[in-house]
Amino acid sequence: MNLVHPIYLYLLLAIPVLLVLFMLARFSRRRKLQRFGRLHIIEHLMPEASKYKPWIKIITQLIAVACLVLIIVRPQYGEQENKKYVPRGIEVMFAVDLSKSMLASSTSDHNGVSRLDRTKMVMDKIIDRMSGNKIGMVVFAGDAHLKMTLTTDFWMLRDFINDLSTDDIPYQGTDIGQALSLCAEQFTPDDPDHKKAIILLTDAEDLMGDAMQAAESLSNEDIQINVIGLGSDPGSQIPINYEKNQFLIDPTTGKIVTTAIDAEMAANLAKAGKGVYV
Repeated sequence: MNLVHPIYLYLLLAIPVLLVLFMLARFSRRRKLQRFGRLHIIEHLMPEASKYKPWIKIITQLIAVACLVLIIVRPQYGEQENKKYVPRGIEVMFAVDLSKSMLASSTSDHNGVSRLDRTKMVMDKIIDRMSGNKIGMVVFAGDAHLKMTLTTDFWMLRDFINDLSTDDIPYQGTDIGQALSLCAEQFTPDDPDHKKAIILLTDAEDLMGDAMQAAESLSNEDIQINVIGLGSDPGSQIPINYEKNQFLIDPTTGKIVTTAIDAEMAANLAKAGKGVYV
């Protein structure tokens, strides 16, 4: 038998202490009753006072304390071969698009969940399945910034994800190539035991730089690039004020801007990175 927390066995010493305190209390009660007369006469005047119930109660409580201590100590039975824990060795970098188009609805409904909010929900679900691995995050628009280095502290990572905003990147555009390169710099270098992957979350619209060349280059370094596309084919408008129902207007045409996912580009990026497109 193996005890996980044997130190807590000392708590069992509380059982005889409690028993002694109970007996002292019973003795003190008996002494007080004797002041009023002979006990066998007084007991007839107290028919509802049981001699046995207090003992049954204290014994039940002491057994409960003993069981609680055993639960805390966590005894384990059986033989088990000692095995060294070997982590799965997966390192994943999120590359999150924070261009203004990510404020648009993720569906054809203009009032639907925004692409950015949908991104946060997807990332949260992925993190739930990544126990024992490392995750980091890069955010990008016209340029890219490291938001979180590779970590196993998923609680802190979730805090960073919840705080993501398109205001984090003032320079607009969609420079996926720069984001991919910055993600690649965070991986453990020259370590074949660690699988490396980038999860790109974007609408793949208004691309800057050579994203395709960056994806192909990283795939040759055994870094897989998976793409999660956000948005709809019909497209949706970019809100700038929900309360006033105002949307982004193209200054050259004076018309409301409609943004749609470039599904073909997103799929080609995944193909070039030897990953999958969702």
